[in-house]
Amino acid sequence: MVTHIYNFGSPYERKALEVLSFEIPKGGFLLVLGGNGSGKTTLLMLASGLMKPTFGEIYAFNEKLENGGSKNLRKRIGILFQFPENQFFAETVEEEVKYAGKNFEIPSLEKRFDEVMQMVGLPAEKIANLSPFKLSGGEMRRVAFASVLIYSPELLILDEPTASLDYMGIIQIRKILSKIHENNGTVVVSTHWPEYFLDMASHVLVLKEGRKVFFGGVREFLLHSEKKLLEYGLTLDGELGLLKHFFEKHGRLPEKRSELTKFNGGER
Repeated sequence: MVTHIYNFGSPYERKALEVLSFEIPKGGFLLVLGGNGSGKTTLLMLASGLMKPTFGEIYAFNEKLENGGSKNLRKRIGILFQFPENQFFAETVEEEVKYAGKNFEIPSLEKRFDEVMQMVGLPAEKIANLSPFKLSGGEMRRVAFASVLIYSPELLILDEPTASLDYMGIIQIRKILSKIHENNGTVVVSTHWPEYFLDMASHVLVLKEGRKVFFGGVREFLLHSEKKLLEYGLTLDGELGLLKHFFEKHGRLPEKRSELTKFNGGER
């Protein structure tokens, strides 16, 4: 069990997570949900080894995440922040993407650079020498993604990966995560928009005021009453509510977006 308190021992201490415990199997896809201030980002920082819990221990691949973990363990975990482009520092896209690959001594780095740029849908030959700061918002997000994918982490942690992306950008993110999942990679996504990933998820974790209020499968999550989901602090006036109604009627999630569009247009 893990508890994390900011400014512990001071008059300004704030409990962000309290007695939280769960386990994700290798190859799982976890959605982390909850309202603002529920503890989602703190959890991701702890799970990636970037912060140490105030109380308790965290393990990844049977190794304790202590002081960030060993170099080998850090190589197995990748994290993408909500606005990763804010952490850019290199002069060119190629330098930005290759940075972690050099640190982890990835072999055939030039070939791997071309592979990850293709994965994120960016033309390496056209933008390799451009400044990452001069790209569009969607392109910067994909460059940041490539800088994590370059070292092939087995556990990929993402904080609001669809923020500020258009529909095609979201589709590109889904394709990347699908490929990682197909290769038995473990994915953790924190989001306010679970509707983009529910069909891919194996588990759902819901946090409220730093506490775990639900952890289980997607089916179990969708069978909750609307009242209970609202009590969790989730919003149902968007596609999440629509997906829930579709699931309640058909016992499954839609296989194509057109199914949901038709359902919303009057099939209900």
